[in-house]
Amino acid sequence: MSACSDDSTAGDDALESTGGDEIDSTAGEGESAGESAGESGGGEGESGGGESGEDTDDTGGSAEPFVPFDEADWAHGDISIERVEVNQGVAITVVENGELVPADQRPGLVKDRNALIQAFWSVPANWQPRPILAKLHVRETDGTLRTYEVTKTIEGEPSQGSLAGALTWQLPADNFQGNLEFFIELWEAEDPGSVAASSASPSTPSGGMQPIGVTDEPMEVKLWMVPVQYANGNCVRDTTETLTEEFDTFTNYFFSQNPIHTLNVAIHEEPLVVDFEVTTLSQINNMLVTRRFQDFADPNEYYFALLDACTGGIDGAGGLSPGTPMPLKGLGDLRVSTGLLASVEWSKGAFVHELGHNQGRPHSPCGDPDGPDPNYPYDGATIGVYGFDVLTGQWYPPTRKDYMSYCTPTWVSDWTWAYVHEQVRQLTSWDYEGKSGDEDFNEILHGWVHPSGEQSWWTSAGELPPEMLSVAESVAFYDGEGELIAEQPAASWVLDDDKTRYFMAEVPDSELDLVAEIVRVSKDVPSLVPRAEVVRRYDSQFLAPSQAPASE
Repeated sequence: MSACSDDSTAGDDALESTGGDEIDSTAGEGESAGESAGESGGGEGESGGGESGEDTDDTGGSAEPFVPFDEADWAHGDISIERVEVNQGVAITVVENGELVPADQRPGLVKDRNALIQAFWSVPANWQPRPILAKLHVRETDGTLRTYEVTKTIEGEPSQGSLAGALTWQLPADNFQGNLEFFIELWEAEDPGSVAASSASPSTPSGGMQPIGVTDEPMEVKLWMVPVQYANGNCVRDTTETLTEEFDTFTNYFFSQNPIHTLNVAIHEEPLVVDFEVTTLSQINNMLVTRRFQDFADPNEYYFALLDACTGGIDGAGGLSPGTPMPLKGLGDLRVSTGLLASVEWSKGAFVHELGHNQGRPHSPCGDPDGPDPNYPYDGATIGVYGFDVLTGQWYPPTRKDYMSYCTPTWVSDWTWAYVHEQVRQLTSWDYEGKSGDEDFNEILHGWVHPSGEQSWWTSAGELPPEMLSVAESVAFYDGEGELIAEQPAASWVLDDDKTRYFMAEVPDSELDLVAEIVRVSKDVPSLVPRAEVVRRYDSQFLAPSQAPASE
């Protein structure tokens, strides 16, 4: 499998549509369990491989009922299929002990994305090695029945982490469709001779053709990559060239680890111009929030800035995002993040990590990060299952670390995949609703305060759900006579630099013009918000239609 894609654009500012490269729709005779199907870098895993098999369209698009094979066609010797996995980035078990795993009890799959389907067999101690014909039957969205065949010599137990260790079918994105159904049968590839007939059907899942658990919902991400022109003292840098030259490096790394079929991504044509010393990456995130407002960005668009400040860390951080927003339209100001340019290899990891925060994910518990996820299921933030890059064919062992941790080397875990899948599903759905819902937004005060005294405050149209509010935080609004207008409950948290505190509170009746003084109260300690420095981005929010590029 190669890392190439079809790009589609519409207009000068259109986002490029990046999807997965096609892989062989069938896998023919494989190698015996444990043999390599081709090395792919670093000795971590294997890629490529497999001889071509057959794929047949049985119905020509009709909804003809599927009929399983007759007992006379069963593979002999009591071979059975114990487990089936689908891997589009992480291994997801869809059949366990011959039974279908309910879709709501496992991470989500993605339509129109390359998929490996692997079946793991079980054989008795007296098994006689010989070639077995495995047939994967699928019913596509339009009712078409299609069969993929692979013949493999079964010698012993199967293994994970390679194409050759199991019965493997490589389905290209076009063939892994929404609402796909499947059934797998094991036949004899040759005359079994004196081998006894099987006592049970060597097929799965029980009950015949079953949904594999992929919905027909679109799964997309919209992303702006923003260069930074930085000039401070002897450090004069512009990341435009790096983003241009390494565009595929960054975007393919993100695509491979995210449950999406389309990545609408572009480099912003207007770099951020920074002519001051950056002392906290929140300063760059501030500029991204302004850029979102100027662009009339949709709520589900992400903005990421790449900064080269001639250092590997600013205030102890190599990347920073303002929070982990829930899938709500009114939290768009939190969908910005910044990463430093060190080596491209390091920075692409920071890129995926910070966008992970933008997608609502906290840290995974390795490397002593701030606010680790207490429910993360694997010790040391390992990914727990085999990972697979659908663009390069690279395998990643379960001992890899989740990309939301501070440990390396990384890949995505099934835990993170599952949560990001739901975030992506909900944010993508906003583009297909027909109604924006923006008119229901309120005026929200945002701000951050750094221990150095650096702070920034602004308002924008948005929402503040009750579950984000803290009992220990509030913001009081006073009129010109010093009378209290309202004391609003606030949301507040410390950013991942372990220093900067972020605040959100609803402006009373969205009437900032009536407010003369603002006081934030944190754990009963009042602090004055510099009212004259609060930038208002509310009234003009609805004066122009969205100029953001449409999702392809």
